[in-house]
Amino acid sequence: MKYSNTSRVLNLVFHGLIVLAFGALGLYFGLMVAPFGLASSHPSYTELGAPYLLYFELGVIGLTLCSISVYGFIQALKGIKENRNDEPVVKAFTAFIVEGYIAALFCLLNAVVFFDLISGNSVAFVIIVGIVLAIALMIATNIPMVKLYDGKDQTPLLAGFAFGAAILFGWITIVDFGTLVGSWAHGVYSYYKFFNGEFLGYTLGFLAITLMLAFAGVLLLKRAQDPKAQKLAGHLGAGSILLVAFAFIVNGLLELIYNDTRLIHLNGENFAWQGNGFGIASLVIGGLILIASIFVEISNATGKPMFRRKK
Repeated sequence: MKYSNTSRVLNLVFHGLIVLAFGALGLYFGLMVAPFGLASSHPSYTELGAPYLLYFELGVIGLTLCSISVYGFIQALKGIKENRNDEPVVKAFTAFIVEGYIAALFCLLNAVVFFDLISGNSVAFVIIVGIVLAIALMIATNIPMVKLYDGKDQTPLLAGFAFGAAILFGWITIVDFGTLVGSWAHGVYSYYKFFNGEFLGYTLGFLAITLMLAFAGVLLLKRAQDPKAQKLAGHLGAGSILLVAFAFIVNGLLELIYNDTRLIHLNGENFAWQGNGFGIASLVIGGLILIASIFVEISNATGKPMFRRKK
């Protein structure tokens, strides 16, 4: 028995707190507010009081961290009941690591892409705070990750990242579809054709990403010693990254093409335009992610798969 009863109890307590806090956040913003953002006779956020995407991302991050911590809570509870078994404790800690990466990504994206959601006239402040928080979360996450997996089989960690990302994009898909349903309710208005097409495309694209990542996670857990399965998981990972790149690029292009209308911009209250910063940032980030997907696929095709079992 490597882990003490204190660490097992703390696992249970912190996962429980995350489930309660982020579960409430996600249920309210993700399932009760965001889906009704476009469910009015006129596309206005007056009732919401803030940009649609702010509520969207709060809902998604809440639902995602809550879902991962439900798994972590179950493993922590199992670790307490089986006090001589360290495997559930490691799984619970792995859930924390996955959550840390997702939270860091959330902060980074708000700093470099979605900076006009809450910035007002303080864009620089939001960017600096977002980057600092992202770096702090990465440092805090990597320390336990190294202690847990350095020199050991990293397949469970990679599978955890794949499943964690699948949960993230799964909730993005669900909230997207909920908003699409709300938009369909008023599809008779000509301007809703923009929203219907945009959200339908995102829903289908993010659903594909979710399925690809989930399948990659299954391959890593069930067929970790099969080289062909590892390579297929790498292809799926590269493909999912490629689709994410396309989502950013398409979103950036829509922002720039329709910069004379308020019908596409979802970042400003009442669709207020904040210049071309969001569109340009989306294109830049999308381009970087596209390069990353190509690099991952080349590495995987040349015999160095993205997901591989450490010998």
